[in-house]
Amino acid sequence: MGKGVDAGFVKEFYGKLSDAELIRIVSQDAGGITPEAMQVIKEEIAARKLNPELADIVAAQNKTYTIEELDELAIVLEALPCPNCKKTGMPLTAVVLSRTMSFVVVTQHTTRLIVGCGECVKAESNSNLGVSLLLGWWGFPWGIIRTVQSIKKYMDAQSALQQPGVNDY
Repeated sequence: MGKGVDAGFVKEFYGKLSDAELIRIVSQDAGGITPEAMQVIKEEIAARKLNPELADIVAAQNKTYTIEELDELAIVLEALPCPNCKKTGMPLTAVVLSRTMSFVVVTQHTTRLIVGCGECVKAESNSNLGVSLLLGWWGFPWGIIRTVQSIKKYMDAQSALQQPGVNDY
């Protein structure tokens, strides 16, 4: 194994996991593993007689995609139904939104990726802006700073909604 990691230790680690834990790791947290660890996971999947497509999921998380491949995937994803309202026929978009709430000495600033049709993204964007404008300013100094950052994210999202095609998110 790379960088001094013992192959036996890796086999033992994956061998002790329950099927559910192994599936969760494979489907959500397998990015960045070494090729040797990937082989151990494939062997463990085969030994447990789990769905062999799980090995493909590990490979996909560790593949380096070209810009052209990412654009092709974005076109496919753009045509899916909106995950929020379930409407079809409307292109999906992805934007990063933030929300700021302050209470004198405590400021809470959250940022997250939103995927949806234009209507759903706009509604979520407007909601986050409204909360930030009403509650964000009340903390010093971070409330003011974070509220300005939330407003900037709102403006970026509105700009992304106006542009057809793949955006930078």
